[in-house]
Amino acid sequence: MGLLPGISSTFTFLTNLLPLSSLLFHLIAWKMADDPIDLEGVTSVEEGALVWPTSPALLEEAMRDFTKRVVALLYLKTKPGRGRSQIHPELILRFRMGMNGIFDVRMTPALNKATNVNKMLEFAYDVYLRLDDEDMAAKVDSIHEQWKAENWGAEEEEEEEVEASTEERTAPRNTSYNSGPTRLSMARRPHPNHPIFGTNGIMYGTLYHHGPTFDPQLRSLHRNSKVYGHNGMNVGDWFPYRHRAIFMGAHGHYVGGITAGPSGAYSIVAAANTTYDDRDTGNTLFYCGSGSDTNTENTVKDTMGTKALQKSRITGREVRVLRSGGKHFGVHPKPECGIRYDGLYTVATQLLKTNDLGGAYLEFELRRLVNQAPLDYTHPTARECQLYDLISSGY
Repeated sequence: MGLLPGISSTFTFLTNLLPLSSLLFHLIAWKMADDPIDLEGVTSVEEGALVWPTSPALLEEAMRDFTKRVVALLYLKTKPGRGRSQIHPELILRFRMGMNGIFDVRMTPALNKATNVNKMLEFAYDVYLRLDDEDMAAKVDSIHEQWKAENWGAEEEEEEEVEASTEERTAPRNTSYNSGPTRLSMARRPHPNHPIFGTNGIMYGTLYHHGPTFDPQLRSLHRNSKVYGHNGMNVGDWFPYRHRAIFMGAHGHYVGGITAGPSGAYSIVAAANTTYDDRDTGNTLFYCGSGSDTNTENTVKDTMGTKALQKSRITGREVRVLRSGGKHFGVHPKPECGIRYDGLYTVATQLLKTNDLGGAYLEFELRRLVNQAPLDYTHPTARECQLYDLISSGY
């Protein structure tokens, strides 16, 4: 009896995705062997993540196929009592790569309605826990909460482009989360004086639930990242994890390095541990577009992020630049740990280049605007790095 609710829920979910005849076919196939994985249109691999199509029709088709033939299948195969040895390694690989790329998908109400992303993320969360990957489970839980907070992209479709002054601080934006209890609303809360997760802590706005994730009780303080300009940030502001940067509206993605907007990129994160050939002097940053180290084709990867930086060069819109570091990669001007906001830049030039594999990519030159506070390297402090090392201990 314990398995019946889960099977019923899975069956109901899949019937919304597939015609009955197709559903029965796949249920029979699952009994025999793993289906071949065919994610046409989702073939580009970028840092271990599948690059999803930007065309709404292709994205919907690919998402439906990924949900029914990867996520739902793996959900069934990882149920307690089933032998993991029967799971084909390619299935797990496709699952991980697909989910790594899901963080950069532009969510819309139509996409969620057509593919039931809401339920897919619930399945994916459970799969990661069954695979003993609590870090990715926490990331999936976070993006789930974020998309629910944004009404599955409805607010983005309705909002007008917002101008942010380079001097004024933008007030936090209220967001309407879906009502009802969630995993996070039931999670144990930190003490208000906790040095990391408390009111004045470096990770305020997040809880620790199998890893850092958004605090649903502080949803009204979550600032929208899709705003041009400083968006309330001061030069030198420091964020331990991307969760905190997203909460404060500095950046919009957990994995992706570029937050794209209608007039160009809102923000980029220049990572110190990237394999890209980025050159950085502080006031000038050469930032490589998608595929700089993986592309094997003679055409540039046409990703949303690359197109956003191309548009930034044309429109002249300023881009927020954040730099991330780490104890093994914190080479000046990158921070020793975490992520630091270094101000506004413009995309001055773009150059078509070729990598060692013969693949084409674009290199963008970003120049720092002069009418703003100078670069501030005082953060992170030694104390902040000490607290950073303790984040994974929770509370």
